Amino acid sequence: HDGVQQRLVALAVELQLAQQLQRDDPAAGAASLEQVRRNLLLAVDELREFAELLYPPLLDEQGLSAALRAAAARAGVSARVEVPLDRPVPAEVALTVYLCCARTLAGSRCTSLLARRDDDAVRFEVVAADARAAAEATSSLTDRVEALGGQLSSDGERLTGSLPVHV
Repeated sequence: HDGVQQRLVALAVELQLAQQLQRDDPAAGAASLEQVRRNLLLAVDELREFAELLYPPLLDEQGLSAALRAAAARAGVSARVEVPLDRPVPAEVALTVYLCCARTLAGSRCTSLLARRDDDAVRFEVVAADARAAAEATSSLTDRVEALGGQLSSDGERLTGSLPVHV
């Protein structure tokens, strides 16, 4: 979100400069305003990507399996993606699993994403080439996972977790 915020602040400054330029040199001002428009469209795309990290529409529309596969595709995970979640998952559990996995995927070059549901829990694992991504996801989401009765850990390059499905 810091990147989007910085881009929007920069756009406000660019817009102010373009307005001043418009008064002095209308042709240059028009070109500057066109650049502001292009930069605004980039900011909208970044904001859309950020919003999808918070709560992807696909989670409601097609379920956790589809949302995780889409997150892996966006992150460029070219190795193993296994998400056999053939039974429904409670909404809060699905969102929490998604957030854990998506934040790790977005923060690093990942080599695999595994998620499955058994009778009593959803279990997941993301293997990252960068230990920082798994550690950041662990530190930012542990409270949320534990509040649902689950567990979340990182051994450096592997984020693992489980959440009970009977919450």
